Amino acid sequence: MSWQVYVDQQLLGSGRVKEAAICSLDGNIWARSAGFQASTEELKKLIATFQQTQEAAQNGIFLGNKKYFFLRSTEDTVYGKWGEDGFVAMQTNMCLIVAIFTKPVSAAECATAVGRIVDYLKSAGY
Repeated sequence: MSWQVYVDQQLLGSGRVKEAAICSLDGNIWARSAGFQASTEELKKLIATFQQTQEAAQNGIFLGNKKYFFLRSTEDTVYGKWGEDGFVAMQTNMCLIVAIFTKPVSAAECATAVGRIVDYLKSAGY
């Protein structure tokens, strides 16, 4: 299955994600939805947030030149908010999945959609 299928069918197809991308842990995009505008540099900074949250907490996280407030993170998940919209980013051993959601979808609903793919990819060695 191609990476684009995960974006189109699993993420956007869930109805819980407006825009999404899957990239390597060095920020190179493997697949993205139409409208997903985050740059490689923005994705690299987001990936760095998994190791060090201080900069994101102080300065926010930029995706597509939009500044999201850093909400919280866990070992493999980062949450950001922009007004009533936001993003969920989850990391596997080999890739990052970023999903942007808009009202009325909640962060939890978006995270569930992303988490399904992350769990599958981790079980497949990714």
